[in-house]
Amino acid sequence: HGARDRVDARQGNNPARSLYMDMKNTTGIITTIQHHSLHDGPGIRSTVFLKGCNMRCKWCHNPEALITGIQIQYFPQKCILCGACTNACLNKAHEILTDEHKFNRNKCMGNLNCVDACFSGALNVVGKNVTSEQVFNELYKDLEFYKESGGGITLSGGEPFLQPEFAEELLTLCKQNGLHTAVETNAAWDFKKVASIIGLVDLLMVDLKLFSPQLHRQWTNMDNKNILENIKILSHSTNNLVLRTPVIPGVNNTEEEIRAIGRFIAALSRVKAWELIPYHKLGEVKYDSLGLNDPMENTERLEPQEFEELRNIAKEYVATQHLAGFDSTQPTYTR
Repeated sequence: HGARDRVDARQGNNPARSLYMDMKNTTGIITTIQHHSLHDGPGIRSTVFLKGCNMRCKWCHNPEALITGIQIQYFPQKCILCGACTNACLNKAHEILTDEHKFNRNKCMGNLNCVDACFSGALNVVGKNVTSEQVFNELYKDLEFYKESGGGITLSGGEPFLQPEFAEELLTLCKQNGLHTAVETNAAWDFKKVASIIGLVDLLMVDLKLFSPQLHRQWTNMDNKNILENIKILSHSTNNLVLRTPVIPGVNNTEEEIRAIGRFIAALSRVKAWELIPYHKLGEVKYDSLGLNDPMENTERLEPQEFEELRNIAKEYVATQHLAGFDSTQPTYTR
């Protein structure tokens, strides 16, 4: 497939077609659709990762989803030094030396010719412009898996609500076709702009990364006042609110911070679950492939005993810490 291939719409019967007479079929930008996911909500799910985020969490394991634009990844271990990219690149951003491929990102204009020419997979484009109809038709292919497992679809990112029209249309299609919907969000948005979307979400998984305003600004580049207010509103307006705290060594792995978050949650109206998620290092290779520095490069995972001690503290405030169908102790999520 070429670098600019989009998600293919299903041929033949199209369950979305009749619904689009009153919709714009909005275009959004995604990084990927992950099928058969087991850790983004109950049952077997398909997770759509939307591109673009308004936070800059230093532990983010999806750095390819931070900006909304198209990006090129380079994996040197896959490069066979064939030189196809040097011939295809109009700006001479690629150079093949004796035993090394140099990619000068300052010269790259993003025309993707080099990716099209690379047949070893060393160069990869991140970001696809797709319509809500195209994505829905791809998700609908897994309908039988959703039915058998009690699963559905999940929007993640990045921050999915930064593309509100695209997210709303896609969720509307899913709901009208009987699919269970979930969203992973940082809640750092104007509630009025997403209020109409919240009603389309069966399970809302909201990040509550830090309670301390100072620490939140230091580690995410954003204040958490609006986030805490939005969580309060959500606790009054939905019965399907799950709060998730990634436990990051040197950031929030303290009794003081976990208790502060716990006291806040205990005072809320309704919370289905609070999950502590262990830090992992699965995003390291992504930073390298994008030419970015990993802010947590020298950070190691928590010892299991320390993580369990923090979970026991959390249990003092919220009794339910797991949702049936997925295990939050698995190292799959530290957005």
